[in-house]
Amino acid sequence: MEAPRSTCPRTGILYLLIEFQKRGLPHMHLLLILAEDDKIRDPENIDIIASAELPDKTVDPKLHEIVKFIMIHGPCGVLRPNAPCLVDGVCTKGYPKQFRDTTAENIDGYPMYVLVTTQTIL
Repeated sequence: MEAPRSTCPRTGILYLLIEFQKRGLPHMHLLLILAEDDKIRDPENIDIIASAELPDKTVDPKLHEIVKFIMIHGPCGVLRPNAPCLVDGVCTKGYPKQFRDTTAENIDGYPMYVLVTTQTIL
């Protein structure tokens, strides 16, 4: 009889580094790479875990400002031709991304997230 599978994914690689900062407080860097069979590949599950949309400014203005300040790439390209991410005028991070109605997986295994055009572009 086979043991029941856990709801937690199995880790293929775990890298953990604990540093102690100036005041002696621990600070951790953690890299988890899931086992191949447990990697999340279907768009429905990707959408549950990750989102490329800004939080609604009217619902949570503080979170909206934090995400806008910390998680937005750019500007680069025409708006900032000397941006460090540009090589020969092309963004090495792949921005700007195309608008999409559905999440899909690209050939490298990275998800291409839903990007709706109804939001304000920053």
